[in-house]
Order: sequence, then C-alpha cells, then structure tokens
Amino acid sequence: MDNNELNPDIEKSEDNAENNLSGQETEKNIPGNGSASGTNEFEEFMRQNGESPFVSAQSDSQAESGAEYGNGSDTSEAMPDMPIQESPENEYASSPDADGSGKKKKSRGAAAAVIILIAVLIAATGFMIYSIIGSKSGLKVDLDKTVVTVDGIENSAAEYMAEYMQVYSYYSAYGSYYQYTEEDIKKAVLQEFIYMDAFYAKAIAEGYTLTEEDTKTIDDTVAELTQYAESASMTADEYLEESFCKGFGVDEYRAFFEKRIIANRYQSDNMDKIAAQFKGNDASEKILAEYKKNSKKYDLCNAERWMVDSTDENSDAYADKVLAEIKSGKTLKEAVVSVTGNSETVINDMKGYSYDDVSSNFSKDAADWLFEKGSDGEYTNGKGSAEIVEANDMTFVIYVTGLPARDETLPSTLKYIQVNVGTDTTISTEDELKLTAKANAAKILNEFNNGDKSAESFEKLMEKYENGANGLIGTGEFDNVKGDGSNDSAVEDWAADESRKVGDCETVESDGCYYVLFYAEKAENPVWYQSVYDSLVSSAQSEWQKNNADAENTDRAVTDDDAIAKIIAYINEKSAVAA
Repeated sequence: MDNNELNPDIEKSEDNAENNLSGQETEKNIPGNGSASGTNEFEEFMRQNGESPFVSAQSDSQAESGAEYGNGSDTSEAMPDMPIQESPENEYASSPDADGSGKKKKSRGAAAAVIILIAVLIAATGFMIYSIIGSKSGLKVDLDKTVVTVDGIENSAAEYMAEYMQVYSYYSAYGSYYQYTEEDIKKAVLQEFIYMDAFYAKAIAEGYTLTEEDTKTIDDTVAELTQYAESASMTADEYLEESFCKGFGVDEYRAFFEKRIIANRYQSDNMDKIAAQFKGNDASEKILAEYKKNSKKYDLCNAERWMVDSTDENSDAYADKVLAEIKSGKTLKEAVVSVTGNSETVINDMKGYSYDDVSSNFSKDAADWLFEKGSDGEYTNGKGSAEIVEANDMTFVIYVTGLPARDETLPSTLKYIQVNVGTDTTISTEDELKLTAKANAAKILNEFNNGDKSAESFEKLMEKYENGANGLIGTGEFDNVKGDGSNDSAVEDWAADESRKVGDCETVESDGCYYVLFYAEKAENPVWYQSVYDSLVSSAQSEWQKNNADAENTDRAVTDDDAIAKIIAYINEKSAVAA
C-alpha cells in the first residue's frame, strides 16, 4: 500500500514513531563521565540522574524519591536496581493534585505494584525453566521449614527460594554488566523480607486483609502462569516444580504473593497519607518555609561559560585577558572575540541549572561561586560577574547573566498525534511526501473540529490512529512542557503562546513531521513549587520507611543459615548441571 495514505488500520512500529520524535531528550555528555568526548567541551551537562539501562519495577517518579522499596542495600553500586518490589511511596512522590507538571498520574496502587512483581517472577521462572530444565539435583529442600523470621512473621523455605530465584535470575541475566557475589544476593533477599514483613505485620495488626481485587490479581496471575506452562506442555504445578523444586506448586506460588499484596497496599496507603500532609490549606506555608530555608537547592542559575582553547599556544593568557575585558564592561562573547579574534567562538548556556547540577556534573567551585550568598542571605554575584574555574582538567570562564532565581514556569501537558513525513521517494518526491503528511494532519484536525472538541474526543482519535500508516503516525503525551529545551522547540513555542488555553487544538509543523497538538492542562503550581513539594514528600516518605522498616538493620531478622545455605546450594547445583 502507498505509505502516503492515511490508514489507521495499518500496524505501525511504536519504536519508530517514538524515535522520530524530535522533541525527545538526547543524552547529555557529562564532564568526567568517561565518554569519548571527555576531553572536549560539553554542550550540556545533566540536569538530573539518568535512568538505569535495565527495565525495572521502579515507578515513573522513583528517580525523584530518595528511597526504594526493598532496595536499600549498600550493594547498589555493585548491582543494578532490583526489580523485586514496586516502591509505592515513589508512586506518590508526585500526587495527582500537586503535580506541578500538570500531569494527572493514575495511582496503580498495591495490586498494580504486585502485578509488576508477579511479572518479574514469571520472567524469572521462565529464565530458570530454560536454564535448568532436565537437571536433576540430589539435594532436597523442606519447603515448609521456616528460614527467615522478621517481626514475628515467618517465611518458609518456599518463599525464600522464590525470592532468591527472582534476584538470582535477574542478576544472572545482567551479570555481564555488574559484578556481584552470593553474599550480595543473600543480603538483598534478606532486605526484601525485612521490608515485606515489617509492613505486613503492621498491616495485619491494623486489620488489612486480601480484597476482591487482590484475589483477582492473583487469580489472573495464576491463569497467566498456566498459559506459560501450557506452552511448555506442562501443568502449572509441573512448570513451577521444574523451575524451583519438587513440591513448589501453585499453592506455594499464590502464598508468595498474598503477603506482598497486603504489604504493598499498606505501604501505599501510608504514602498517600504522607503526601496529603503537604496538601490542603497550610500546604503553601510548608512549601514556602522550605524554599526560604533552602532556596539555593531550588533556585536555578543564569550564566554562560566559555572553555579556553588549550590547543592554542596563547591559551595560558586568554582566561585572564577575557576576565579583564568583562570587567571593562563587555559581555562574555564580546570579551572572547576581542581577545581571541575568533568571531565563531562557542559560548555555552548554563541557564536553568541548579546548584546540584553544576556541582555534581561540572564543578563544585563553580556552583559555590554562582550560588554564593552574603550575610544578608542574598546572592552576591549578579549580572556581569565573572570568574575563572578549573574543571575536569579544563579552564573555563563563567559569566553571570542574571542572579539565580526560582523557575516560575507553569508547565503544560499536551496530547499529540504525530504524522511523520514519509521517506520513500520512489513513490513521491520529498515535497509531495511533506504535502501528504501536512494534509493528513489537517484531516485529523478537521475530524476533531467536527466533533465536540473535548479531551475525550481527542483521546478517541489517539486510539484510532495509534496503529496508523506504517509507522508514519504516532500518538502520545508531552508532560511537564516548560520551555527548557527538553521538548521539540516547535511544541514548546506553541505551548508557550500567551493566548494558549486548555482545549486548544492545532497542527504544528516540526522537523520531519506534523503534530496535531491538544492542550490538555496547565499546572496550577510553578516548577519551583513542585520541586519543593517533591523534595518534602520524598524526605518524609524515606523517613517513614526507615522508621517502619529499617532494612539496613539486618540483625533484626532471625535466619536459619544452614537451611538457607542448602537452598542456595540447591539452586547453584541445578544451574551448574544446566550449564
């Protein structure tokens, strides 16, 4: 079929559609990160921590929250984030009402958290079934024997084996990337039990039981497991016994998750309560008080930097000369051109970076200088100030374009249908392909305008076109659009229009595509407010977690080390036989 035609019934490649979004953030080179560009000037340096290269059970806000459910181990540097348990507190680090990005996050809750856990275990059993099937171990494991007790909650050998198998399988799959030891895994497994049992004990004491939704979640999981087993010509019990050991069947599998569902829901409920403490009538006072106390943490700098060209034989004198020119009244660009004679010199923008951004990814000396305060609590280095900084074996001149300030931007949330310009010039010329894409975008917009023009109508159009035109049509959402360059400039410009209001829908031309944009929401709170809110919630949640389940205190757990050693030996023997 002609790929110029608008056909929502043709399957598209989601990866292709996503990769074609010119608004996607690109990886930024960080000074000193060991990249190939480590000896060059860096156009940007990270504003926030990067995500793990592995798919894990982290929620979308986990990077913002300081704590991870079941992953408080100090072995984290040696191993990837464990996909063992969803961290409900992180799910609520940005609540629906207070989310400064304007994005309404749907709570997945305890059941959904355990669904992720279940999916990981199914993957783990799948990994083991193909690794150890057919192996015969001479070791025997008493599955009913209690091997770990925390806060009066007993955990059987069956539960320990299931927990250990998850971690073991996961780290075995990614062993080429990380170094880990058996002791690392044992500690991680023990911490999982501490977290789970601490919350489970409190939940039971407060009257928590399985809900109908919880039971359905487990039933659906067993049904899914049964499908996996049938594909291997086994019953579910046979599948589990082959993956774990004789006697480990569906009943043991169900029991493994029942505790976790209740424990996760208990923690999730308490994370809700903590988030609620920073909402309501007195929320603004709490937010403002924290901001005033730690404004340097939340304010963003306004500055530029220039790297001295070390390859130039006159480079040693450049920095001092540029600094002198700035003191005479020139801007950084004017000073550099005057000193070097190079009108094409590159000046890098540092606007929008926090103290931590500058300190962690560029230079602590630069951060201290940019965010220096006087005895009156006010920033001292204002517009026109300049300083020479050594960072990563390079010399820079930092130039202040304005005092650090909080970001007052009200982020926007946009929904979009993206029509990519085709590339098959054997069918049409480039101009014709572009006109076709433009016409298809206009057709979608016209379809929207002929309806009731509601958000629901646009979402239905998104559903209609999500599998359209051989990957030439994609749908999605831009959240937290705030004009900082993290999105397509055409998208940001459209959202930033002063006349823009919720419900607006227009086509916008970008590089290689046309967007049909729907303005879904403008946040009630500015960026700085949300940043303070997230920090307060995260700190409170982390403190609650430490007080209620201090996983670092492994002495609180009573373990049967001989039985655990036997379980691990059993797993190792089965794996060795398979290998």
